[in-house]
Amino acid sequence: RECDDVEYLYLDFTTAVRVFGETQTIELKPGGADIEVTNENREQYLHLLVKYILFDRIAPQLAMLLRGFNEVIPPSILSIFDYQ
Repeated sequence: RECDDVEYLYLDFTTAVRVFGETQTIELKPGGADIEVTNENREQYLHLLVKYILFDRIAPQLAMLLRGFNEVIPPSILSIFDYQ
């Protein structure tokens, strides 16, 4: 559903995550706990939230996966490939 005025949702630039059963608050940008989400900055909020969920939250696991992958297949062999 569409929300005409996001200020009624009382959001700020943070998200809550559970780590080993404990809830932690993560700031999506420096000082995010003090920045309210408004209609003017809601796109930035959504961009930062999606970035956190898709990339930042799994960065340690992805780094370990790449480290293990590079132990099996050295980066020098993969360097001949590009995105095309």
